[in-house]
Amino acid sequence: VRNGEYVTDKPVPNEPTLDEMFVNTLMGDPEMVRAKLRPYHDLGIDMVSTWQHLGQSHADVMRSMELFAKYVMPEFQRTHVGH
Repeated sequence: VRNGEYVTDKPVPNEPTLDEMFVNTLMGDPEMVRAKLRPYHDLGIDMVSTWQHLGQSHADVMRSMELFAKYVMPEFQRTHVGH
């Protein structure tokens, strides 16, 4: 532990690469996030829990939440209206 953070100079066994983490998280522009959510939606999963605060400023967190609400959620909400 250095400066209150866990730090390791070597990856732990089976640690995902940065590319793997990016592919498996809801990070990216709205189009990319919709594409990452699509397989789950197609399986019938209709709820997702997100965590937008990853060390950014309050303004950046609010922007992320707004983009998700305006440009990601509506596509998936339309298919469940009336269910």
